[in-house]
Amino acid sequence: MQRWILLGLVGAVILLSAGAFGVWSMRQNRSLEQWVPMPLNAKSSLEERTQTLQEIQRLLTHESVLQKVAKEMNLQERFGLKSNEEAVARLKSSMFVREGEFRHPMTQETFPSIDIGVRGKTKERALLGEIAMRLSKETRTLLGIPEDP
Repeated sequence: MQRWILLGLVGAVILLSAGAFGVWSMRQNRSLEQWVPMPLNAKSSLEERTQTLQEIQRLLTHESVLQKVAKEMNLQERFGLKSNEEAVARLKSSMFVREGEFRHPMTQETFPSIDIGVRGKTKERALLGEIAMRLSKETRTLLGIPEDP
């Protein structure tokens, strides 16, 4: 009788640990978006915001910009891909530029913004944040906007 209790206990422990691993694995593979908001002038019109959004999207999807970012950040190795072209293709497919809102932390006032970011998995959170920051920096450079001190 004691052997059956012990075997049942061992089976329950194995089942619980497999379930815990399954939940952890599922959470690590959820989709995640990381972006950097670039606040716009609150008085800008919808046409101006749309035009700015399209201009940023055109600049960032240019092949030379994507290759530069992928090479500087060593995305081929960090994503575990075979070639730099695959890294550029993955960056291009996961990157987004969209219109959003930015909430000022002190006044809670909202401003229109353009969000520049990437999509990926939760386990890639740190890398996605770095890529979003690098794309934002590249956008500022291409548009001629000075960096904040």
